[in-house]
Order: sequence, then structure tokens, then C-alpha cells
Amino acid sequence: GRGEAVKSRIQQAGPDKWIVAPIPYVLASEAIPGELTRADLDQIAPDTPLAVMGGLNISVTNTKAKQIMERDLGAEVGGLRVWYLLYDLALRGKTEQAAEMISKEMADNVPLGVTTIMTHIESPQVLQSANYLDRHHKMPIRWAWVHRIAFSVGKNPEQFYSRLGDFVGQGSEYFWNVGIGNEGWDNVVCTSAVPLTERLREAKRRAAVTACQITPGTPGYEGHLEAARNGLRLANLHAHSDRAVVALAQIADTVIREGRMTLEQIKEQKWGLDHARMIHPDLPALAAKYGFWMSFQLKTIPQEADALRDYGPEYVSWVSNAKAWADAGARFTLNTDMRIALSQTPEEKMEEDFVGKSLWGVVPDEFRNTIWPHVAVWITREIGGKVYSPQNKLDRTTVMKAWTNWPAEYVLRENDLGSLEAGKLADFIVIDKDYFTIPEQEISHIKTLLTVLDGQVRFKAPSF
Repeated sequence: GRGEAVKSRIQQAGPDKWIVAPIPYVLASEAIPGELTRADLDQIAPDTPLAVMGGLNISVTNTKAKQIMERDLGAEVGGLRVWYLLYDLALRGKTEQAAEMISKEMADNVPLGVTTIMTHIESPQVLQSANYLDRHHKMPIRWAWVHRIAFSVGKNPEQFYSRLGDFVGQGSEYFWNVGIGNEGWDNVVCTSAVPLTERLREAKRRAAVTACQITPGTPGYEGHLEAARNGLRLANLHAHSDRAVVALAQIADTVIREGRMTLEQIKEQKWGLDHARMIHPDLPALAAKYGFWMSFQLKTIPQEADALRDYGPEYVSWVSNAKAWADAGARFTLNTDMRIALSQTPEEKMEEDFVGKSLWGVVPDEFRNTIWPHVAVWITREIGGKVYSPQNKLDRTTVMKAWTNWPAEYVLRENDLGSLEAGKLADFIVIDKDYFTIPEQEISHIKTLLTVLDGQVRFKAPSF
């Protein structure tokens, strides 16, 4: 019968334990919305907190789970994510235990040659645990973090960020704030690109009602506007669509017109966007005007096929167009937001799908457990034997800068990180081939032999 596996698990774990039913990310968008309701879950588990989750932000919860979230988080979280479930609910108040888990996940990056990460923090318990690691000198790598908590669990982000005060740049050499921002203010359905069929156009219109927080009056837009009015740097904002770039320019124009900031001050702050999934080729010039930065990841490149299928050939040039940014003189970084250091066993792959950090089926397995294919792809534009828009290839020097000293500038530590210079922190790696002279096709096969962080060896390959 329906829910028998869940009922069996409740009997095993006890009625007070959270029960989570993960659905693979690629299936969740079809299986969950409209097909499974809270009433359905209440019938299956009336007295036990139950969440059906799919990847990053698709979920359905029962009434018991809703009550616990309202009690412990102050509000029900729509699109429940593992951060809240694991850290703020299951590990609430268990700072050291949570810190140990976070430390392990960060340490997985060391053998890859990654010494600094940048990402948002949307969980109060994660922030507390990261601070615990920093205070006790246990951070395995450096973490530049973006404050997202008010957008995730706050009732009024606009009011919250008008009172927060500017703490951008504050912290230690291992853990410091680089701004505020909500990744979820934009989705690809917000794009101005017009789908080929009426069915797709109608689906886009319906999805945009809740997915787009980039217009005046929405919590996403007003929250970021109020933060900018109060001098806070905006960073880690998703720009799956061209309209997100336009919306950020509108926010900049507003604070300039109101006399809160000048254009030069906005440029100095380096407001930042992520992903560039569907960006009009003319917009990098607009970004250059305001000094906006874009972070590109390889997983968007294969979505050229989606643009061709859903929108038509004229829109392929909108996808992950880092070359357009380089040609326009706009600032950008190259990076990965995939979890590439796990998935050694079927159990880990299942866990990875649940957490929402899988490769989502867009790149082959040889991109796992190494950073170098993620570097090489911008030079070769090749993924799984297919070359995507070869006219958008970047040269090796640009690519290396976009992985090293440009990101150091973006995370506000250009005087300490990003290049081998006297007076900077001793973060560096040793690799087994000369990146600048080997054939392009060999770059993805480079191996990291040594990772040094702050002058201390954190990883050494057995062969080195």
C-alpha cells in the first residue's frame, strides 16, 4: 500500500525521529508538484515529522514537520533543504557534531587542490558551527561566506537587512563575510527569451509566478534593494536569466538616484552573480558598466541543448557565455558548485542525490574527484566527447586568472590570496604537468600532487 516503506521506517526509528524520503533530483520536479500533498503525508504519518525531498529545493512535508519548523526555525521553510533538516532540526544545538560534519566536507576539497571556497550560509546552525571551527583553529580550508539567512527563514528580509549593519569583509584569514544575497531570487524561467511553443510559454508563465523574485514588490527584490541602500555588498545572487542582471542594474540605479551610493562605490563593492544560464549577449556590457561580477560553472554549458530545444538556435549564444564577458571587459570567475569529491560508492551517490549536490547527469564520471576537467572545459569546451560552441573558447591565461587571482579579488582578499607573491599567504599547489605548455586535451588529466595551505602541507599524493 501507499507509504508502507515510510510506515515501516517509523516503526524502526520511533515516532519522534524525522523520516526523509528522497527522490532523485531529475525525477522530483515531475513527481512532487501537484502529485503529492500535505494531506497525503498526514495520512501516512500523522504523528511523525515526514519530508519528501528532491534535490535542492523541492519538498513536501506533513503537518508535524511544519509544526516543528515553525517552532525551531520561526517559520515553515518552503522547498525544505538538507541544511535545515540536518543542521537546524536534527542537529539543533549540537554545534560540535555539526562542525565535525562541515569540516569533513570542506576537507574533501584539499586533495583536489582547492584552498578557498565561497558560498552562502542559509542555516543559523551552520554559521554557528563554522564559527566554532574558526575560533578553535580547525578550518581545513578558507571559507568566504555570504549571509542568506534572512531570505531563507526570516519573515521580512527587507527589514532585517535594513538593521543588520555592514560587516562585509569582517572575520579571520579562514572565515570571513563577503556580502549578503539570496540565490533563489531568480530561475531560468525568468528569462526574456520566448519559448518555441505555447505549451512551454504557459509553463514558463506559471513557474515564474513563484520562481522570480527580481521585480519590485517581491521579497527578493526589496530585500536586496534595502541591503544596498544600507551599504551592504550584494553577492551570490543567481542569474539564471538575463532579467536578473537587469534587475540588479535597476537596484543600482535606485540607490544611485537616491544618493545612497555612487556608481564608483558600487563598482568597488563588486556585486556578484552566479551561473549565467540564459544571459542576453548584450548584457555583459551592462555588467561592465556597474562592475558586476559573474561566476561561471561548467554544468551550465550542456544546457545549450535545452536552449536549442525549448527556445531555438538564436538563443544558444545566451548560455554560459563567458567569452562575451571577457570581450566586453566585464569581470568574472570560473568555479564549480558541484560536489565532486564524493560518490565513491552507490550509498554515497544516493546520499549525494539527496543532498542536492550531484552532477545532475550533465557531465561524465571522469569529472569527479578532480578539479582539472572543470578548468580545462573553458579552454576546450569539450564535455563527454562533445564540443559546445567552440567559438566561446577562452585562452589558458584568462582561464587560470579566472580560477586564481580574479576570485581572490572577488572574495575581497586580493592582497592575501590568488597569486604567488611575497607578503601573501602561502597557499599553493604542485601539479604533475605544465599547464601552460601541454596539449589542451591533456589539461583535464593533470593531477594535484601537493596542496599547501598557509605554509602547511595539507595533502601529498603517495607518488610525490
